[in-house]
Amino acid sequence: TALGGIGTGSVEIRSDGYFHEWMIFNLGPWAQSGSRVQLGTPPEMDPGAFAFFLRTQSGDDAPQVRRLGTRGDQNELYSLSWAKNVEAIDYDATFPVAALRYLDSTLPVAVSSTIFSPFAPHDARTSGTPGVHVAFTIRNTSAKHVRASLATRLANPLAWGAADRALKLAVTKDGATTYLTMRTGATLPQPSTIGSLGLSVT
Repeated sequence: TALGGIGTGSVEIRSDGYFHEWMIFNLGPWAQSGSRVQLGTPPEMDPGAFAFFLRTQSGDDAPQVRRLGTRGDQNELYSLSWAKNVEAIDYDATFPVAALRYLDSTLPVAVSSTIFSPFAPHDARTSGTPGVHVAFTIRNTSAKHVRASLATRLANPLAWGAADRALKLAVTKDGATTYLTMRTGATLPQPSTIGSLGLSVT
């Protein structure tokens, strides 16, 4: 299903648990003014550009790490060989919400996520929010105490193709929420990837 604010571009969450078709960059001639069209260079936002991981440890057992996805081409044999895919994903999507249940019989927890973009009829400001929310639920299904944590990875597409991307990264906190903000000081003839991108965790 497509996610993103109305008029702000979109990204798709698919049944493999990964995000595809990043259409948040103004790369087409429709985004240009004047007679001369300069197309930008699209960033490499492959399925692993935005991904989630789960780590569990049941009692004194060895920790387990799972990618919350099922694509075999995202396995990193040499650098992250211990991060295996979940066995399957039960996927149910009805705009503007996608519900994913990550199925893995070897894990001591049941994990699911609800992924959505703000959408409120007759509320253009809320519906035009350029963002995606992911709410995870983790439930212990074992008889032991389980420690569980989530991690995410987000590629930085800003100033793509620039000789000096002049990237800046800021981490701020507000109560229980931590914000990671990506910015760039670079300039490009076609500013399709000039701006900022944020990730927050509560």
